[in-house]
Parts: sequence; C-alpha cells; structure tokens
Amino acid sequence: MKSLGTINNPKELFSLINAAGKDETRVHLSNVWLSKNGFAYGCDGHILAARHHDLTLDCDIPVNAQISKQLCKITDPIEVFDNDDPNEPTAYTFKSFHSSWGITQQSLSHAKMPNMEALTPQKTAPTEEIGLNLYLVERLRKALGLTVRNASTKLVFQSKLGPIKVTVRDNDNAYGLIMPMRIN
Repeated sequence: MKSLGTINNPKELFSLINAAGKDETRVHLSNVWLSKNGFAYGCDGHILAARHHDLTLDCDIPVNAQISKQLCKITDPIEVFDNDDPNEPTAYTFKSFHSSWGITQQSLSHAKMPNMEALTPQKTAPTEEIGLNLYLVERLRKALGLTVRNASTKLVFQSKLGPIKVTVRDNDNAYGLIMPMRIN
C-alpha cells in the first residue's frame, strides 16, 4: 500500500457531504469527490462546496455518502492509502487510529467526477466581491414570510456597495433590503 497523505481534519473535509445530493441514482452528485487538483467537492446540482486537501492523488476519488457521513464524525487524522493491487477489490483505504474504511474498485469503475473547475469562477475573470451575513438574509426571509425551505429567493444587486433587494422569485409584492458587508 502506498500512502497518499493525511487528512488532518476529516470532520471538516467530509462535512462537504452536506452539499452533496441525496438521490442515489445520480451517483456523480451524491459523493464527496477528492480531486487530484487539491480540492474536495460536494455538489447536488444546485450548490457546490469546495475545500482544499493535502493529498497527492493521480486520479479523482469519489467517497460515497455512507463513508463520508462516518468520516465527518472523526476528529483524529486519517491516512489515505492506494492499494496498488489490481486484483484487490479495495482500491483505496482510509485509516484512522481506531477504524478503517475501503473504497472498492467496483464503485470506481463507472465514476467520473463532474468538471467542478469549469463551474468555479476563475481569478482571471472580472468579478465583484461582496459579503452577505446569511443569518440576516434568513431573518429577512422569515420576515417576508419565506419560511418554506425550497422557496426561491431573488437577490437584486444594483451596485457593489448599495442595498441588496431581497424578494420571492417572480413576486415583487413583498421585498426587503439588506446591506452588503465590507470584505477586507
């Protein structure tokens, strides 16, 4: 077995499972992906969460929801191994001080990571950065009667430092304003 490195805070890294999809028929979106580009991703098609990792990988590794949910409860470092044996059913092993988990060759056979980098805005693209206090956005949503989890919220930005209009999508009968935060 060849060590690929250590995940020092698996609880933090594998919390990305909270952004992954729940639909088991869409396996590409129900995993935490450890990418060879140095990031781990969780994505359900609506949201994408990414976090840096320090593993040295030759390929992208999907970590299924069941294993990810177990790993996000671990506070001790986890070492990741490539089993390097084509006849071995377990392709990768995650080992903590107390336990180990294996990812099988079968689960990797049809897995191909979606192109997460193509979705992520690049630093070379012109961007504007603003900060929003999401607690205040949620309070404003409640004040507007948007207590349903899947009710779409529309944010209208008129300028970088001006107030942001918050409405229900396709309904301007009720609205709120929230001020952006300065990002230093």
